[in-house]
Amino acid sequence: MTDQKVETNVDEKREIDLNKEFDPIEKIVLLERENDLLLKKVEMLEATRKVEIEEKETEIRALKQQLEEQEKRWKNRQDFFAWRSMSWRKGRTKELLDRISELENKLKCMEDAIAMKEQVGESSAVKEEN
Repeated sequence: MTDQKVETNVDEKREIDLNKEFDPIEKIVLLERENDLLLKKVEMLEATRKVEIEEKETEIRALKQQLEEQEKRWKNRQDFFAWRSMSWRKGRTKELLDRISELENKLKCMEDAIAMKEQVGESSAVKEEN
């Protein structure tokens, strides 16, 4: 067996013997054919890549939309919980203020009762002295 370079063109399923002597016109024809085949492969690869890129872009847009929707839902939940918390705090604050007012009123009543007892006690003491 002799060492010969043999190139197999997958698209045409033929073998080209690179060590064979070709006349210049035949070489030009073969090279042009090879060039055309390579250009077709490049075009096919570009078309394939373009389709893949468009699919990825569509997928990215869909994921981006899902993310935006998720962010909106999250913000709505946060707003709801913030409102609920604030509402609860306002209600709790009102309850505490009402309780403080109630205790202040009781304190005032007790102070008034003590003041009346002191006045009654003073007037009793004055009557006893007379």
